[in-house]
Amino acid sequence: MALEEFRLGDWQVCPKSYELIANGTTIQLKHKPIAVLSDLARHAGEVRTRQELLDAVWSGAHVGDDVLTHCIWELRQALGDDRRSPTYIQTVHGRGYRLIAPVSWQGADASDDARDTVQEPDATHSPDLGFPADSAARLLLPRVERTWIEQALAQSLEGRDPLTVPLGLRPDLVAHPWGKLRPAEAPAPGEAELTAEPLLASFERLQRAVLLLGDAGSGKTVALLRLAEQALERARQTPSEPVPVILHLASWKDRSQPFEAWIADEIHSRYYLPRADVHDWISSNRLLLLLDGLDEVEASRRQHCVRAFNRFREAMPLTAVAITCRLTEYEALQASGAALLMAHAVELQPLTQQAVRSSLSDAPDVEDTLSRDAELDQLARSPLMLAIIRRIVERAPEQLREVSEGAADGGSRRAQLLYAYIRSCLRTSGAFPPYSERQTVSWLSALATDLNRHDRAVLQTEELQPSWLQGRRWRLAYVGVTRMTAGLLLGLTQAWLVILLGTTAAVVLQKFVLGAAGGATVALIDLLLMRGASSPAQGSRWPGPLRRLAYSLGIGGAFGVTAYAVCQAFSPGRALAEGVIFGLCAALVLRRDPAEIRMGSDIRTFESLTWSWRKALMGWLRASGLLYLLLVVTGWLAGRLSGDPGEFLKLIINALFLGGIPALLLGVQRGWVDGKTRPNHGIWLSVRSMLLGAGLVTIGTLVSTVAFLGLLRTGLLGPLVFLEAFDLVPDPKLLLTLGSTMVLLSALWFGGYEVLKHYALRLLLALQGRLPAALPRFLDYAARRALLRKAGAGYLFFHPALRSYFATIGGTDESSDEMPD
Repeated sequence: MALEEFRLGDWQVCPKSYELIANGTTIQLKHKPIAVLSDLARHAGEVRTRQELLDAVWSGAHVGDDVLTHCIWELRQALGDDRRSPTYIQTVHGRGYRLIAPVSWQGADASDDARDTVQEPDATHSPDLGFPADSAARLLLPRVERTWIEQALAQSLEGRDPLTVPLGLRPDLVAHPWGKLRPAEAPAPGEAELTAEPLLASFERLQRAVLLLGDAGSGKTVALLRLAEQALERARQTPSEPVPVILHLASWKDRSQPFEAWIADEIHSRYYLPRADVHDWISSNRLLLLLDGLDEVEASRRQHCVRAFNRFREAMPLTAVAITCRLTEYEALQASGAALLMAHAVELQPLTQQAVRSSLSDAPDVEDTLSRDAELDQLARSPLMLAIIRRIVERAPEQLREVSEGAADGGSRRAQLLYAYIRSCLRTSGAFPPYSERQTVSWLSALATDLNRHDRAVLQTEELQPSWLQGRRWRLAYVGVTRMTAGLLLGLTQAWLVILLGTTAAVVLQKFVLGAAGGATVALIDLLLMRGASSPAQGSRWPGPLRRLAYSLGIGGAFGVTAYAVCQAFSPGRALAEGVIFGLCAALVLRRDPAEIRMGSDIRTFESLTWSWRKALMGWLRASGLLYLLLVVTGWLAGRLSGDPGEFLKLIINALFLGGIPALLLGVQRGWVDGKTRPNHGIWLSVRSMLLGAGLVTIGTLVSTVAFLGLLRTGLLGPLVFLEAFDLVPDPKLLLTLGSTMVLLSALWFGGYEVLKHYALRLLLALQGRLPAALPRFLDYAARRALLRKAGAGYLFFHPALRSYFATIGGTDESSDEMPD
């Protein structure tokens, strides 16, 4: 049941329409602040802790305290409340918030159930979003809102207090669809300003195709987020309106990829939605594309990106779109003949002196400082720098005086402000911080450098790849460590197997050495294929099945030769048999596409288990064929096969039955979970898949053991010649021992190997000094210090200018105790 309306002091609160009404004035709120207010009303007079409010309103989603703080700030702004002498919402320091104004519910018979239910629009109410109940598009709106509005916008430096930034029209900077023929009433460049209306209204008036330009720190990204916020509210209330989606153009790399395919890939990878549905939404104009950072596209690819976008615009002229770019980079593009095909361009103007003084009205000392320092006063015209000045004043006002007086030596005044801001963020009181200033700056510098190098704005820890390692030796070490560790684990499994079977110490050592040698073999082959940081392996022009067959034969042959050489040193009489067995098993299990063996994509999370009957059938046939060959070869090597056709028939039955076990492994495919919201979520899901897969295989092995013994006693399976070749008796002890060893093998198969590679990479990055070993903990610390901010399951710097500043100091001497300027 939806929550009934209620009165809060002089205000009538309408949760259904998200409105506050008093004395003929109506204030429209977003649904999260109204949900917070409703929860406080249900517990009027009680102290609600921050965690209780986060749990009640955000339902366990991974958001920071800043989101709740921003909601409380919006409520106080709407209610005209004062934090210092509150009338409605009281801050109980160290505990939470309390609603102190009288609350009266509409209707004397309003039930308790009605009061305990907040109307919360979410992904399960498709009518609110205007999409069919079976459409994945209903998931896009809440994901954009949670990631970019409730987190990124609420935590942005400039977004803390909304500023009115002047917008000047620049029709001279875009390639108009009508060519040189422009409307007669079009204003001259910079003549008209759009400041008296909401961004969404300006966007509509400018034909839903706008290029947002401005200098660094002028507020382009925040303007894009505010446009998304207004468009989200409209899409929620008007189902026919397009749903905004924010994408970072920095990830555009493939010159030959159509722009709509890039959009589908980005929405699939960032919002976890099907590519096919995204193509449908694009073709039906259901999306408002908000593309941030054209200037962050690699310079050599920028013109190609503009041309790809223009082809997309020509094909889909009705798609609503807004793009941000720095003015200087875009003017260079225009000079090279690569202007965007857009309806209008808008330039964000510097703030007026009156707006700056008004924003700093509660800090008269700062106003005096700005009036004496013309250069600092000019910097404050930038929304970013103004927000940074305010943050410095709140935390360490003496540092602003040092900047003004020139005490911060070296660098430009802008760099000095960023330096002072970082120091103010890292200043602590009371307990010692978990990381020193030098460590924090060093790691954030490396992180900024790597994000720029990989053309990314957002870091998700599970997306770390070995290409993040600096230097060829470290990348070679990664390949060697991961492959050798997996080989040693397999060697331990084999050693455990023969120990249970009561063999000699020499055989145990042989199995251990064989596993280690196998890992070294895979490492060597993968190193030969990973010549580039992220380039595909040689032979990628071949068809996929042929590439996989070539890799399978190559790895099988290498394994066979390695196994033969190892066994020749321990038991020469079985060297050939074991070489053939291990070679065939490696060819079956390690069959993969060599084009996928890349430094930039070596780690792939195994977040869920899905079943494919087609893959299981194909795996069963391949496994049966290889096992049949294995049985024939081992039987021939053991000298047990005769010319009796019945023997070969029983070998076929052997192969078809035993081939079902690897078919189970091949039929279970990796899957991805939609809507990951926590850092490192994909890795923990891979751990879950590893444990689940190992459990399923263990159960399946026990069941198949009983069936195997039953068929063995009937004589249908015939002699197990490959066991007899090694003096092994097919009894329950052998089969249960084989089943116990399958636990580790299946754990590695179902995600354990990916988890191993991820944490090995994290360890090497820590040893290299680029990132801490406890990476999520450090990222959370940096987010609490307002140097990073959370965006869904990832992290990004508070502003690209801050990321650029950290990247410029990334090559400084890390042994110094002082932070560089």
